[in-house]
Amino acid sequence: MAHPRLASSGNIVHKSLMMIHTVSYDSYNLDHKVECLEKLKECKFNRVLIPDFEYNIFGNVLTIHMNYIKGKQISEENRMNYKDIIYEDLVCSENPVSVMGYNIENFIISKYDNQIYYIDLTDIGFGTISQRKRQFNNSYIIH
Repeated sequence: MAHPRLASSGNIVHKSLMMIHTVSYDSYNLDHKVECLEKLKECKFNRVLIPDFEYNIFGNVLTIHMNYIKGKQISEENRMNYKDIIYEDLVCSENPVSVMGYNIENFIISKYDNQIYYIDLTDIGFGTISQRKRQFNNSYIIH
């Protein structure tokens, strides 16, 4: 017999699914990536959201624990529908860090609220707006 508290999903108060991203770096790049993640925690990108995340370091390994966003990746067919939002809110951002790579696979449209999420936090970095414009044109527009 099922436990009475587990019998119905109506009793669930909170549930989350985590994504874990693990990367090994040399010490210079690890320090740089940690600095980027710390700055990222302070940033807002208007209509493009960053999932809640935490990170840990063990030796030269960075592990990012991030809320999993249920939804669909931006596709080849609909990429231009999101182009202006991504350009205005990420590429032209005045934040000290922003997205440095604009592959469509890194953007998820949430199943629940249709918000755009950027999910590859290892691709966040310091860069000028002109550097981001080049990257955007090369990987989002031209690909």
